[in-house]
Amino acid sequence: ARALARQVARQDPEVLAAGKEGAVYAYLQATFEREFTPASISEQELRKLYEQEKPKRFQRPELRQFSHVFVTRPWKQKGTGRVLDEAADRRARALIDRFHARVRAAAPTTFEAFEAFAAEIKNPELETGAQHATIARDQVRTAFGDALFALRAPGDLSGVIDSGDWYNVAFLVEVEPEVRISFAQARELLLQLIYPGARTRAFGDLVNRLKGQCTVRVRPENLPVSAVDVPPEGN
Repeated sequence: ARALARQVARQDPEVLAAGKEGAVYAYLQATFEREFTPASISEQELRKLYEQEKPKRFQRPELRQFSHVFVTRPWKQKGTGRVLDEAADRRARALIDRFHARVRAAAPTTFEAFEAFAAEIKNPELETGAQHATIARDQVRTAFGDALFALRAPGDLSGVIDSGDWYNVAFLVEVEPEVRISFAQARELLLQLIYPGARTRAFGDLVNRLKGQCTVRVRPENLPVSAVDVPPEGN
């Protein structure tokens, strides 16, 4: 039965076409893999990727990841200016002072522990909240930024910060060091990042060019696995 099935398969035009198609693609793939190497990636492509990735990977300032609690100071609009509700402001300051004293006494070592305290700071008369963020020094030029960047190590707690519109207490989570990596230093990583996609696109371009010159039909079920995802013409 198996011998008969093989004989029928050899005589079936569809089976023969599928075999030829698979053989052509296997040949193309083997030839392409010998000829398309990392050295095929142009300098221009590498420099373009370097510029795209520079802010995230290669050239960025020191970053501070932090959590902080704030109480909004009770400023009110009056005419073209604004005035501070001093009685409410004293309550706001007392609230943040009590919060700071509790946190300092507990000495939390993780931002989760700090934020557990943050959930407790509530007052129906005052606007309060907590945030978790990462910033660079040049993103904040206020008293809050000065206090945050004065903290030296993860787990450090600021004092109460008066930033004008808010009272804050900040908790330093992580210091991400400044990164300065030149194009030459980044070259090998850039090749690792760009080569797989460039290889797929180049193989797709080759197949699309040959499709117009050959009579072998293209059926994905007959292609080598690595060639199935070849992008179509026009992409």
